[in-house]
Amino acid sequence: MKPEMIKYGLFILFICIVGCASKGSDVGASGGGDTGQNGGGTGGSADITAPTAGSAISISSIGSTTLSVSWGAATDNITAAASLEYRVVKDNTATTNIDSIAEVDAKSGGDLLQDYSANITTKAVSGLTASTTYHFAVVVRDAAGNKAIYAPVTQATNAASAPTVTNVVVTATNPSNGIIPYNTGTTTVTLTGTEFVGTTCPAGVVLDDTAATAASSCTVDSNNQITATFPAGIRTNGTIGWNVKVTNLTGTNTTSSVKFIPKAGLLISEVLLGTTTGTNNEYVEIYNATDNSINLSTFESSNFRMRRRTAAGADNAMTLTYTNSTVISHGFFLACSAVSTLETWWSKCDATFTAGIAANNMISIGLGTNITKAFDLVGFGTITEAAPGGCEGGNANCTNLATINNSIERKPAGGAGHATDTDNNLSDFNGQSTTHTPRGTVDAAQP
Repeated sequence: MKPEMIKYGLFILFICIVGCASKGSDVGASGGGDTGQNGGGTGGSADITAPTAGSAISISSIGSTTLSVSWGAATDNITAAASLEYRVVKDNTATTNIDSIAEVDAKSGGDLLQDYSANITTKAVSGLTASTTYHFAVVVRDAAGNKAIYAPVTQATNAASAPTVTNVVVTATNPSNGIIPYNTGTTTVTLTGTEFVGTTCPAGVVLDDTAATAASSCTVDSNNQITATFPAGIRTNGTIGWNVKVTNLTGTNTTSSVKFIPKAGLLISEVLLGTTTGTNNEYVEIYNATDNSINLSTFESSNFRMRRRTAAGADNAMTLTYTNSTVISHGFFLACSAVSTLETWWSKCDATFTAGIAANNMISIGLGTNITKAFDLVGFGTITEAAPGGCEGGNANCTNLATINNSIERKPAGGAGHATDTDNNLSDFNGQSTTHTPRGTVDAAQP
């Protein structure tokens, strides 16, 4: 054989070997070699299997403008359940408008309740119309784009109704007193109930107290929750408290299952009706029941006042001229008539006022020019003013202070503080006594 032919034959053999090796390598990458990459040895075939829909769509938490759409989680031959994506839509006319994948995918605007999103099996729906029928559908999609549809369902919303308030929970106070809603500061609450959508904040959240106090701010978190903040100056009502009334587009609830129960942050703790030294030598002692210092002169910008009322309710401001104005936590403040300079307790006085306390009077402290925003009020003797004036607990429960050189002191007294406050003057105060224990900001705090 000629050398040229041998060379040619070797060349052909070389080409064949290289070509065969190359093909063998391709099989490993895309065919049999896919066993290592795709785990199926399928030769690189695409995922064409649609997910399997879970349990049927169900509707819950049905209100007049809201409801919740839920469905069972789907499964897939390749895509993990947590990675499957769902699209939720509604139609206002018929289920036949959303009973195919193409129709569900075509929905947009207000009918698209939730675009494709992974790992969800419920969707809260709001903004619906009361007494209206809606239709809902869900489509599930795997990572390869295969889709399956859940059978559409139909649900009508409830007729419009007024809200209900089933719970009132204090969440914050300012100044911070934990969850004790002292009326010398603001209180933030969470309201739980129904039909809150359509409530105008803050005017739509009101207490049924004597001043019809509205929230200073609020947000409608959902159809079943409102976060609201009530201002300072809400009059107390013992352990009964006040109903929280919420107004939506339909109406207003008249009562709340749980009440808002404010507590007095500043209390009138002792009142002196003149002395043997001078019948106009008077004082009013105030006790700070809160966990924070309170500056009374700062309250002046909020119209803080101490006031005297006659038996029939004629009201007179007891204008205070301050020497000291900050009352420490569980401490005292002493306001004295300006003519009391010869009394042994004069050095304790933190502010002065023009004398005028008499038997059958009421003394109040609070915000505003009347008693509707009183922090506290005490009436003594025979009082005829009708509610919301009069004595705390009603005019049959006034305490007694009718004799010069006598004072009345709030319980428990005796160095144990003066925080007894059931909104009943007769039971909250000790009887009148010639033993006087005036305390001011110079004195130590008591429990």
